[in-house]
Amino acid sequence: MEDVRRLLQAQVASDGLGPLREPLLRVVDAVLSGPGQAPRFLPTALPRAVGASVGLDGAVVARIAAACTSLWAGADLLDDLADAELDPSLSDVPEPLLTLVACNLMLTIPVALLDGLPGRLAGRVASTLAVMSGGQAADLLGLGRDRDACHRIVDAKAGAQFAMGAELTALAAGEPPERVHGWSRFGRHLGVMAQLFSDVRELLVDEPARDLLAGRPTWPVGVARDLLRGEDGELLEALLERCAAGDEDAVAELRELLGPTPVPLTSLALVELNRFRAARALPMDLSTLDREHPVRTLLAGWSILPVALQPQIGGTR
Repeated sequence: MEDVRRLLQAQVASDGLGPLREPLLRVVDAVLSGPGQAPRFLPTALPRAVGASVGLDGAVVARIAAACTSLWAGADLLDDLADAELDPSLSDVPEPLLTLVACNLMLTIPVALLDGLPGRLAGRVASTLAVMSGGQAADLLGLGRDRDACHRIVDAKAGAQFAMGAELTALAAGEPPERVHGWSRFGRHLGVMAQLFSDVRELLVDEPARDLLAGRPTWPVGVARDLLRGEDGELLEALLERCAAGDEDAVAELRELLGPTPVPLTSLALVELNRFRAARALPMDLSTLDREHPVRTLLAGWSILPVALQPQIGGTR
């Protein structure tokens, strides 16, 4: 991570950024010092895994990893601003200034880092940001009412972002189009898997359940709305309304409602389906990679067992 940190700090040191420089450095430091959980470390780990597979020079891989990390940090910051979940360490920075910080993290810095690399990579960043913006708009408007709509939002945000990370690396390595497409699909399914895992864990296990308490429907909530009918469906909507109003007791009641239903395991099954799809999308034979290869490490991440074995899941009411 130190090479990524140095590259990002060097870009932020640009004279043109003026008063944005200090808050930019604080955001970069917070991102790179945070816990290495999904999907925080994926923007760095994914280009490294693809780079190791295609024989790309390490210095080029580091620039792509830094660009992807910057874009992710900017998108995450905008998300936090929209959801009023700003890191307390940034509370002294005016929100309009943080919006400019996010914009530079998503576009200015990635483009500067990718400048001069082969493959016309900047255009790929622009097209990805367009798709991610559409997904974020749908999320902000609360359009994820059912599981299909929620899945489209996850695919547009996490899927598109990590498809880009894998594709940039393959393009810079001069991979042929069919292999670039395979790496792109690998990144997309991996990103969707990581985000779905995060959503399921937050809905069923993590404290605080931020999305529930903010009234944001995630994919497992869409699954619940599709599967629960009658009195259970009515109780689900009443509990979601209470959660959105900030009622933490309603979170516990919602988890008690969902635990014995097919919702948790149906949701976790899609995590595993995307893991399978990511493995199938690889433009190389997975069996030829040794156990410590970074592609294998990524595919083995986000284990569903600690969630699936929670005592409240799969019982009876």
